[in-house]
Formats: sequence, C-alpha cells, structure tokens
Amino acid sequence: MTSNFLFAYGTLRQEFPLEINQQLASHIRLAGEGYFIGRLFDVNHYPGAIENTPQGYPILGEIYEILDSEKAFALLDDYEQCTEQYPQPHEYIRKTIRIFTEQNETLQAWVYLYNYNTEGLVEIINGDYLSFARQSN
Repeated sequence: MTSNFLFAYGTLRQEFPLEINQQLASHIRLAGEGYFIGRLFDVNHYPGAIENTPQGYPILGEIYEILDSEKAFALLDDYEQCTEQYPQPHEYIRKTIRIFTEQNETLQAWVYLYNYNTEGLVEIINGDYLSFARQSN
C-alpha cells in the first residue's frame, strides 16, 4: 500500500533541531498531529516503536504530507539506515500503517518501525518520545 503521508514519532518531529529535519523541509509539510497503537521504547537516546501489540497504547507524533516522495524517502531511508548499503536485518523498517488524526479520522501513513528485539529496553508508556526526551535532559 502506498501513502502520501509520513508519521514521525521521534527525532523526525519538528521540535528536534537535527540536520535531517532541515533537509526534509522542502519535501514534506506538517499536516497535523496524531497517533497509532503500539509500544514505544528508548533504544539508545532515540526511540523505537512497534505496532499493534496486545499491550499497545497511543504513540503520539506528527503527520506530514509528502510533497516529493523520491527525495524525501532517499533522505529518510538513509537516516533510518534501511537502504541496501546497511547490513541486514535493518534496525528500522518503513511500512504503511493506520494513523488516527486529531479529528478522529484515520489515514494510512508511512512510519519507521523498530525491527529488533525490545527486551531490556526502557519502555515509554506515555507514548510520547518528545516529553520523554525533555525529561531526560
């Protein structure tokens, strides 16, 4: 399934002052906020989310409209290290999933999901990596 939306739950959110966010600025546009159901973990000062688990809760983030998918995903896939140049299995996989919007609508959006074992990781049960990062600093 394809989508014209990207869901960012971690360091791709606009509040993080990272170079990747500046590079993406002309290829994506903020469309609002939302969530998906899953579980969120602190991997190593960056987040990893998994989807649709029986113990799932809302994972909060930002919804972006993708203006240029070729350029956006070239940057994003390299940032998330899920291109052919990185060893398999990749730490993240890009997948379309159901996102719930602020208006209680649903849409399909691309999201980078954590692809490794979560055992031993700190779980962020409030589902908001941004608030977790603020408290950690």
